Amino acid sequence: MKKGQITLDLMLTFILMIVVITGFSGVILNFKNTQEKILVQEQLYTISSKTSSLITATQALADTNFTIALHIDKINYADAKGNNVITRPQIRVDESKLIVFAQITTNEGDVLIDSNNYFYKNPSTKINTDNLQTNGILVITNE
Repeated sequence: MKKGQITLDLMLTFILMIVVITGFSGVILNFKNTQEKILVQEQLYTISSKTSSLITATQALADTNFTIALHIDKINYADAKGNNVITRPQIRVDESKLIVFAQITTNEGDVLIDSNNYFYKNPSTKINTDNLQTNGILVITNE
């Protein structure tokens, strides 16, 4: 062996270190994306659960006239660049199903995350989502 010559063991060690470090960086990146999705999912679930519980609770007032203006909270997450993003989720109401969803941007691209909850309401109770995106108000009325 000449002076300054790299041995095969040292080269294999460096190659193995590069492979291990690259693998760990992929695992860490995937873990971060998964954590962001779980965070958004939990926020959406909280909003849909509270909202569907309120809609179901309006049955107790079914024989009266009422208007409920419910403020829907914004959700908070970190985008692909690590910037804090605050956005309002969208809500779709079917006959007995409340769907709260949001489109978020991660390192994997745009991801649609939703949360579904079921409720029961009186047929005369109406749910209006028209003002939701502008001022974050969901209106529940019974007339």
